[in-house]
Amino acid sequence: MLSIGGALTDTFLGVMLAYGLVGPIAARIKQVVDEDSKFHNMIRDIMVAHLHGNSPQISVEIGRQAVPSKIKPSFYDLEEALADVPAA
Repeated sequence: MLSIGGALTDTFLGVMLAYGLVGPIAARIKQVVDEDSKFHNMIRDIMVAHLHGNSPQISVEIGRQAVPSKIKPSFYDLEEALADVPAA
């Protein structure tokens, strides 16, 4: 009789930990990895565009299109930032 109670308690504890702790942590880790991959893809797009012979402004504009819309700078903000960069 005692072993049945222990098995039910262990099962309840395992389900509670899986849905209440491990699941939310895994979801947050996936969200962080997805956000980081967006920026890596943006950097990749800029480098590939530049290697294809596009001017730096066009390459940056291509990369700007890959930025998530909630944090994407406007075209004019980007132009002002590029104007502030000293020429090499």
